[in-house]
Amino acid sequence: MQQRPILYVSNITNLGDARYCAGMGVDLLGFVADPSSHDYVSPALYQEIMGWVSGPGRVIQIASAETAVAGYDPEYLHVIRVTDAGQSELPFMLEMPFQASPKDGHFRMSRKPSYLLLTDLPGDATLVHQTLQNFPKEIRILISVPDGVEADDWYLKTGAHGLYLKGSREISPGINDYGRLAEVLEKFD
Repeated sequence: MQQRPILYVSNITNLGDARYCAGMGVDLLGFVADPSSHDYVSPALYQEIMGWVSGPGRVIQIASAETAVAGYDPEYLHVIRVTDAGQSELPFMLEMPFQASPKDGHFRMSRKPSYLLLTDLPGDATLVHQTLQNFPKEIRILISVPDGVEADDWYLKTGAHGLYLKGSREISPGINDYGRLAEVLEKFD
């Protein structure tokens, strides 16, 4: 029996996505707290959405250490640079492109992320697997799924802890075509 991956879906912008993901067993839901982002979710909308959803952990994606998280009550921060985690005591997820991953087997920083989110991965699962061996074992690694790759088989070959996906935009209120998100999540339902 295959081990179920940790599933994180970021850029959630609406109740439909949040409820769909929760129903599909997603472990973590991410919401953008940067008002300049197309995917921004205000604290009020975030609270409204989370009032209808139970189960998944709450993640707030921030643009910089100065981004306010008041009103969100997240369990994790999702950052692009370690310095963006600022003085927060919250555990954080660090997003980085696959090419920037450490090649020398060292991952030095004063505060380690709880999760590493690798993006822009090549379709070669063996190369991904070899590279993931360079990271500290205590950091859970979630990987994005390249287009055209069967998520379940590819995930198993990489040896990652889970998958990092992005939410979809509603076509109109309450109507959504989940496309690739549904294709991947249904593999692990």
